[in-house]
Amino acid sequence: MIKRFVTLWLILLAVGVVLNLEVRQIGIGTPVAHGQAATPTPTPAYCTITGNVLQADGTPLVNGVITFNSQRIQVINGIVINPTNVTTNTDVNGLLRAITFPQGLAAQVVVCPPATGQGQSANCAAPFAVIIPFSQTATFGQLAQGVTLTSSGALNLATLNVTQQITYPDGSISTTNGMNKLGIGQAAGSDPLDITGNVNGVTEATITNTNAGTNAQTGFSATNGSSTVEMNQLGASWATSGGYIANEGLLQETGVGGLYLYAANASANVKFAANGQNPTGSLNLSEDASGNFKFTPSNGTGALTIAAHLLSSGGSPVPDAGSACPSANLTVVAGSTDTMGRVSMGNPVTGCTDITIDFAQAFGSTPTCVVMSEGTAGAGVNTMIRIAPSTTKLEWASSSTDYRNITFDYICGSHS
Repeated sequence: MIKRFVTLWLILLAVGVVLNLEVRQIGIGTPVAHGQAATPTPTPAYCTITGNVLQADGTPLVNGVITFNSQRIQVINGIVINPTNVTTNTDVNGLLRAITFPQGLAAQVVVCPPATGQGQSANCAAPFAVIIPFSQTATFGQLAQGVTLTSSGALNLATLNVTQQITYPDGSISTTNGMNKLGIGQAAGSDPLDITGNVNGVTEATITNTNAGTNAQTGFSATNGSSTVEMNQLGASWATSGGYIANEGLLQETGVGGLYLYAANASANVKFAANGQNPTGSLNLSEDASGNFKFTPSNGTGALTIAAHLLSSGGSPVPDAGSACPSANLTVVAGSTDTMGRVSMGNPVTGCTDITIDFAQAFGSTPTCVVMSEGTAGAGVNTMIRIAPSTTKLEWASSSTDYRNITFDYICGSHS
């Protein structure tokens, strides 16, 4: 009896010591509220992968080995997912044994023949990257062919590997060869690039090149494979070459067809402005139905100044066969045109009192012409009484004195 009492007393003493120690230990640190629940660790949403696994020829992969390897730590919707390396297999019908992964997990997949694993057989297919869909279930075929990610959370990946292509909701496709079309501010249209803006200001595509080199420039280029039209901004340090100077804007065409600047509306002109004089200083270029061009100052009162020599080109007139002065003695000097030129008269027969030349191309209306003799030598210089142009000819005559050994200069212009 005494022995049992002593044993019971020793047990109670030990319990008391333990309780006293626990009270002292708690008293050292922060007080503990009894009954407080621990904060649960967040868990990701999972997706179960099932379905048939097919080989390249479309037949089921029987008893195959499939390895999923996420390779590194990933953060999905704020949840840390540790690296995962899991192997599963297919049955005799090629059906994948169900396997579950966190939604949004990026992984590398290796498909191997029966009784082998990743790195154990040269017959394993090349690894390919997948992203586990944001859905509760998915088939292996969806992983291999591409799936749609539908999550409002953030997908945080160090690397996103796509084995084939990315297809966007508007139908545009992105591959390693680039995008087939792109829409900015709108869905992709039928053109390779469509840009739309709706702002009370300028909507523009900007290309910037700030390089200080002597060959630096920025531009747009359109080519058909052999010819190119370019719109360029030359750099601030561009090395001057011909008409190319620093800080110059440039529109140029490399093809033999040239550059066509066209205002398509029947009432529209092509406008040119310089020296910051826009719009009062612009020069309007218009063309009528006959192909005649007209330059008009936009303010209606400005003048056209040509600060260089005025050159004329086109066909050359010829002596008129019915002229009173035989054409054998009449020469239209080489380089003459309908607009301006020179006629030389030799020593014709008696009775040569007028000279007539035929224009290479008829004027649209009767031109106004000025005829002047060159120098004071020769007969008939001071007796010119008539200058008679028409749309096809120019004639000038004296009262009685024969023209001989004399040269005339002429200038002609018409209103249409």
